[in-house]
Amino acid sequence: RYADLRGAYEAFSRVLDVEPSEARATAALVELGKDESLAADVVDVLDRAYRAAGDLRAAAELYDLRLDLVGSAGEKVALLNEAAGLWEQDLGEPARALDCLVRAFGLDPSDVGLIDEIERLANATGETERLRGLVEKAESVGLDGLTRRDLNLRAAAWYRDALRDPEAAEARLRSAIEGDPEASEAYTQLVALVRGQGDRVKLVADLVAWASHEPDESVARELRLEAAGLHREIGNLDAAVEQLEAILAQDPSEPVALAELTTLREAREEWPEVAGLLERRIDVEMDGDARLALRRKLGDLLAGPLAEPARAIDAFMGILDEDPTDLAAMSSLEKLYEQAERWEDLRDLLERRLDVAETDADRVVARVRMARLEEQAFGRRDEAMEQLREILEMDPENGEALDELERLLLLEERHDEVAELLEKRAAKAASDDERRARLLRLAQIEAEKIGDAARAASTYERILAQRADDLEVLEALAALHLASGNDAAAAEVLERSLAHRTGDDAKAKARELATLAREKLGDATLEERALKHAFDLDRGDAESRAALKAFHERHGNVQALADLLVLDLEEAADEGAKIDLLKRIASLYTEKLGDPATAAAYLERAVELKPDDRETLLQLCDIYVDAGRQNDAIPVLEKIIESFGGRRSKELAAYHHRLGRALEGLGQTEKALEHYDAAFKIDLTNVPVLRDLGKLTYRSGDYDRAQKTFRALLLQKLDDAAGITKADVYYYLGDMSAKQGDAKKAISMLERALTEQKDHAEAAALLAELKGG
Repeated sequence: RYADLRGAYEAFSRVLDVEPSEARATAALVELGKDESLAADVVDVLDRAYRAAGDLRAAAELYDLRLDLVGSAGEKVALLNEAAGLWEQDLGEPARALDCLVRAFGLDPSDVGLIDEIERLANATGETERLRGLVEKAESVGLDGLTRRDLNLRAAAWYRDALRDPEAAEARLRSAIEGDPEASEAYTQLVALVRGQGDRVKLVADLVAWASHEPDESVARELRLEAAGLHREIGNLDAAVEQLEAILAQDPSEPVALAELTTLREAREEWPEVAGLLERRIDVEMDGDARLALRRKLGDLLAGPLAEPARAIDAFMGILDEDPTDLAAMSSLEKLYEQAERWEDLRDLLERRLDVAETDADRVVARVRMARLEEQAFGRRDEAMEQLREILEMDPENGEALDELERLLLLEERHDEVAELLEKRAAKAASDDERRARLLRLAQIEAEKIGDAARAASTYERILAQRADDLEVLEALAALHLASGNDAAAAEVLERSLAHRTGDDAKAKARELATLAREKLGDATLEERALKHAFDLDRGDAESRAALKAFHERHGNVQALADLLVLDLEEAADEGAKIDLLKRIASLYTEKLGDPATAAAYLERAVELKPDDRETLLQLCDIYVDAGRQNDAIPVLEKIIESFGGRRSKELAAYHHRLGRALEGLGQTEKALEHYDAAFKIDLTNVPVLRDLGKLTYRSGDYDRAQKTFRALLLQKLDDAAGITKADVYYYLGDMSAKQGDAKKAISMLERALTEQKDHAEAAALLAELKGG
């Protein structure tokens, strides 16, 4: 069999040597190539034949068969490189060439030279996605650091620019940096990429990493400055300080880092460190104006938070060394010298101020301070005042000299002169506010120092003539009148002030005025007016309403009190409170205003809220009877009596009594008598029951029953609430005895009536009639 196949191969090979394009021979050889023993020879023959016939595509496609015939990766890579050349250069198909090179690289990722060709063909064909993962594969088989750096930089460019994959680009840049930690180009691209992402935390970490490996100090400085700024933005001040300190460790005089570090230390109130930084900045600052500003800042810090006046003085003196005319530094030094009581130094400084003064105003300021020094340091007030007066001759309106003169006059207790000075200053005031301030001060001096309350009051009124709504002055004037015992004047001022007050202040002042009117003036009209003012400002204010109700109660203004209670009722949320208010309002209308109809309306509302409240029902029935509404009272009373279910109690007697009164009011005397009897049987000593039972039997002519009832009344205590007096009882007994023909007994009863009450008209008239008869 082998000899037959080999012979056939040789025969067809000879045919193709003679005629390379002979199709039947080609097909026969292809079929023979399926035999492994002939495959390599067949491929060689076909390759020669295809190339000889000019069929390069067929020759190129034979490489797939050749790859199967070789065993080592190196041989396969070589064949794929050959195939790539054939596809690109001879056949003009770079995409097929790219496929071959990608396959070759897959077989041998260590052959990084292939990446150049793959990149070229990928760009040429537009198939840049084929570049993805190439460098990653190369890394997997191991690369030296510089090769790793360079390949990853190229890959980062692919991912960033061609594949639009910033995350993959970032990963390649980080891998490049791992290969070469000093790869500035990798850091440059990485920072630019991360900055575009807006992740400040990641960015600041990369900036710091770059700076730590950057050999160029100027570049490292800029990187650390940016990192410090980012740390400050995200609130990591310790890290910001660390970066700035790293800059200064390399260059202690770096101005930007010094300035930034100063700002951070200030924010953390690390004052000793701030002072040290300011001193370092002063040493390296070349601009004169900037250096003076730093000295001033240092001086303020030492004089203030650090409380080191000696060093502060040195700082401000440093300013004067550079600029002897700096008035602000002189002013700061003056304060420090005063605090340290370095009077001679202060005198020298003021002399220096005078020497450099360029205007009369500056010279006046210096002399004013000299005058103050004379008084404070050396106790020479007269000399100081004399100097101030000389200044005022040059500049009559100099406020500082005037203020100082006023202060010294007060210390000398020359109050009349102070008042005169303030009067002049008020007259020449440049504004209404200044005039007011002077007059206010004048009034205080007149009241507190001179002791002339009337004069002070007049001064306050001068202010109010211009500003009627000046509450501060109105308060002061009212207080002045109160202190001097002029309560009426104080009340008048307080009432004037109410027109200019609002809110809680207005309510409080109105109530204060009402208290003054009641306790000091006894003026009920003013008190009521003030309380109404407070109430009208806020009708819902509990304190104002309570004060007004108390006023009406004290003065018997029953209708006004009832109206206020109605407001309470409208706002009450608790049912029990509503019932109490309804009963109280009804009581006012019944007992004080004589209006049982209105009282009944309020009690009816109380009954609606609590239908089983017998006390309220009983009170309502009494009002019905008083208002002539017996028909309304009767069913209510009958229902209440029925609710007792036959139980006898003194409480039940009260309801029988009320029902009897209602029936009597309708003229139903027999039924009324039944209920009076029922009440009497339950409560034998009930005065109202005895009273009404006695009167009814008296009017009906049942004198025996009436006499027994009235005699029972004489055994009871009859007070103002009984509705009948002992004189009345004796009168009824006397009248009935007379009607029964017993004049002697009648006279005896009538005389007892007059003994109890001398002016009992009915008893007196009947007695006179009986005796005259």
